[in-house]
Amino acid sequence: MKWWSDLKKVKAEDELERIKDMACKSLGEVAALTKEKRALIEEVETLKLQKRLETEEIKHNTKLVEAAAKNDLEREKILLQEKYSKDISAFKEEQRKQLVESLKEFHTKIEARFDSELQNMKAIYQMLTEKLPNVNFAFTKDLGGFPASGQQVIEAKNRK
Repeated sequence: MKWWSDLKKVKAEDELERIKDMACKSLGEVAALTKEKRALIEEVETLKLQKRLETEEIKHNTKLVEAAAKNDLEREKILLQEKYSKDISAFKEEQRKQLVESLKEFHTKIEARFDSELQNMKAIYQMLTEKLPNVNFAFTKDLGGFPASGQQVIEAKNRK
């Protein structure tokens, strides 16, 4: 039975050897898996950091774009206000020129009309003075309690 016990011993040694090999392989796999796990955790953390940085960069770029758009809008507003002011100034100047011309024209017409009416009045006065007699009066009565003496005598004469 010795051979049987030797056989058992050999089988036990082989089994022990096989278990040792499996244990070594398992320890190697555990070490490799632990190493891989650490690498994956590190990669995940790196990706999280990278994502956070990219998110912050996107936010920053968005703010820059919004600020640039706001500045462009303000610049456009200023340019439009300047153009509006220039247009209004030009319009006011044109209106002023038209008003001055209109007033000059009106003044010229009124002056011509006044001259015309003055000539008509002179003609009417001339006609009236030719038709009316030359009349002078002398006051002989007391006027308002004052005696007539010392007053200028106005005589009436007919021109014809």
